[in-house]
Amino acid sequence: MDSLRDRFICKLLILNRERTTIRDSGFGCLELLLSFLLCCTLSQAAQVQQKARDHYDRATQSLSRGDLEQAEKEILRVLQDFPDLPQALNVAGVISDMKGNPQQAIEFFKRSLDIRSDDFDARSNLARVYLRVKDYQKAQREFELSLSMQPNHLEANVGLAEVLYETDQVRQAQKVVTRAKRLQSENPNVLFLSAKIQFKLEDTEEAVEAAVRVSQLSWDNGEKLHLVGLLLLENSRYQDAVPILIRAIELEGQDAGILHSLGLSYQFSHQLSKAISVWEKAIEFDPQDPQGYLLLGMSYEMQGRFPQAVAKFRKVLAMGGPSRVEAMHHLAISLYKQGKFQEALGLFNRVNEHQPGWVQTLYYRALIHFRLGQYDQARRLLGRVLELDVKHSGAHFKMGQVYRKLGRKDEAKRSFTKFERLKAKREQELKRKAGIYSISDQIPNQIPGFPPQ
Repeated sequence: MDSLRDRFICKLLILNRERTTIRDSGFGCLELLLSFLLCCTLSQAAQVQQKARDHYDRATQSLSRGDLEQAEKEILRVLQDFPDLPQALNVAGVISDMKGNPQQAIEFFKRSLDIRSDDFDARSNLARVYLRVKDYQKAQREFELSLSMQPNHLEANVGLAEVLYETDQVRQAQKVVTRAKRLQSENPNVLFLSAKIQFKLEDTEEAVEAAVRVSQLSWDNGEKLHLVGLLLLENSRYQDAVPILIRAIELEGQDAGILHSLGLSYQFSHQLSKAISVWEKAIEFDPQDPQGYLLLGMSYEMQGRFPQAVAKFRKVLAMGGPSRVEAMHHLAISLYKQGKFQEALGLFNRVNEHQPGWVQTLYYRALIHFRLGQYDQARRLLGRVLELDVKHSGAHFKMGQVYRKLGRKDEAKRSFTKFERLKAKREQELKRKAGIYSISDQIPNQIPGFPPQ
């Protein structure tokens, strides 16, 4: 017999055969009874521990398969018997975070660290959740503590660099990324973050080089390619973004977000016919998305097809939602460019009621008042524009015209001089950007035929 209980019964049978009575055995029998109770307790404890290990293994296996519901059930069964087991608390935190409950995840990780403060996994996981919820001060502290335990941990270095980047500690972020590059020079996440930092430091050539390298390493990862395309788009590298976004669409299908990014890349690079083809595909993919109609209307507006633009903007207004105010702004622009000044002015006034700080809305209101001969109202609005954006060259030029109409020649001259200085500076900046090489020809396997020519 193998169990402790069975071995105890055997001892009782031996005592019986030897005609040993309780009185004769004395303390020995009591000792045997206590031994039995202890053995039973140890046996039960061993069974509970093994059961917990089984549940823990099933939880981690379910987690690796992406079966979060089953993983959560298994890990909670572990915590029923061992509520202070650090490893189980850490896994519970990971599951909670993956299920979209970051606050609960934070509590699990903190409980784990209260029990075992040197648990690297819980510490680094806690830092990642703080980063995700944009609690950057706490995220930085936890990443730094994690790296004090494992200085060469790649993901912790990347996480700390992201925190430093988001909190405008760009030079420090660059140092951490350099350390991460020494660990893995061809890691897409490290290179992507490096590109973001270089763009912020205005080292455009190195930023573009890093971005294209990420796209080459991630050529079969549509999600990563979309992020690279967005980064290039946000930094005015529209032509470079196009082939990357086309590849992302091939991998991910007709995804509305990627279509919008591609359409904007065409639109901002003045390839308006291609942009319109993309917006039409986006609307076909999701006919209830007001953003698609808004962007299509903006392309029509840029082409000078104002009746079509007006129709799309009115469609957005009828649909409602967060795009409504922006649609109202662009509807007013299209009406203004058709000479419908009073109707446009009414819409611009309504836009500024919702968004009093929108510079271009204020500027267009000033243009309309100028055209209507209402120079004092135009001057007041242009002054507000320049309070919000002192480098608005158009406002300086128009202010010069207003002062000229009001007979204030010296002030008009100063305004025109400011306009000329800004214009010259802008031309120098454009020349500098024009000298930066294009990377489009470095993208492998460009996909022809989308969008249609």
